[in-house]
Amino acid sequence: MWKWMLGFALALTVAVPTVAQEKERAKEEKKTESKDEKKEEKKEEKKDGEEGRKATLKDYEKIDYNKPYKTKGNTWTTKTTTKYGEMTMVSYMKFEVTEVGEKKAKYKIIMLDEEKKETYSDEHEYEFYEVEKSEDGDKDGDEPEVELEGRVVKIKVEAGEFECLLTTYKDEESKYESKMYMCLKTGIGVKSWTKGEEFETTSELTEYKVS
Repeated sequence: MWKWMLGFALALTVAVPTVAQEKERAKEEKKTESKDEKKEEKKEEKKDGEEGRKATLKDYEKIDYNKPYKTKGNTWTTKTTTKYGEMTMVSYMKFEVTEVGEKKAKYKIIMLDEEKKETYSDEHEYEFYEVEKSEDGDKDGDEPEVELEGRVVKIKVEAGEFECLLTTYKDEESKYESKMYMCLKTGIGVKSWTKGEEFETTSELTEYKVS
């Protein structure tokens, strides 16, 4: 089964020949610190703008993982590139919903080689489930603003540009890292990246039809 699996320093010249001079120095330090704090805030804002924003609980709840499987004929295809030493392998994986019921759906996974020729296919079942909504927020319906580890970002892949929920994982001991980008609108995986000591795998959405 294919698994989809981030210094500030100040130098001060101290000279206190009189109490009056010390007071003036303290005032200047305070002004300097205030300016530096504002600079750091601007840097963080810029970084947040370039790399998306922190995800909230509402972002997690927004993704409907059932959606791709709710309509017969929905399809999406990913391209996977795996590097192992000096060897690089490319393959494609196509998902196709073949049957939709009240509680579950049936779908087919079709494996394709680098030339997009079918090499293997298999049928699977997907069981629909309900996502429990958080009660965070007030009675007027305000969205919960609980910040979680993920980020909401926009990325471009072959299939287009998508707003995604990015989740990351890193294990220093095993030297394993992963990133997963899930589309907020369609509920399908747009991109995934995993890296270990001896391998690196990237999967990207190349085409899709999800209604």
